Amino acid sequence: PKYREIKPTNRRFRETIGLAGAAGPELLQMLGFTRTGDWFVLRGAEDPARLYLGKSALEATVEHNPSYAIANDRIAFEKALKASKDSADREEAARREEFAPKVPVEPELGKAGTTR
Repeated sequence: PKYREIKPTNRRFRETIGLAGAAGPELLQMLGFTRTGDWFVLRGAEDPARLYLGKSALEATVEHNPSYAIANDRIAFEKALKASKDSADREEAARREEFAPKVPVEPELGKAGTTR
């Protein structure tokens, strides 16, 4: 399995398994995870069939949960916002680089005179 250790305070956990409420940690324990401090840890020989059934059950539950749809929309919005910001930052950097040669050199302190 991809994850042998899961931290419940992880953002991704809260947005997926955490949306199932108390059923999420219960499901993990049924699948063979044990609670060790702040982590759920999968120890020993795991049963791939049981893990697959658990994953399918969780996906079916979460897909019909309105909180899951809201969380998915928020994640998509945050990704789009970041992509837009990154694009704007690249465009601004390109404009500044193009304009930089046109800016005169700043005179040393006291050499420019005064405007009074």
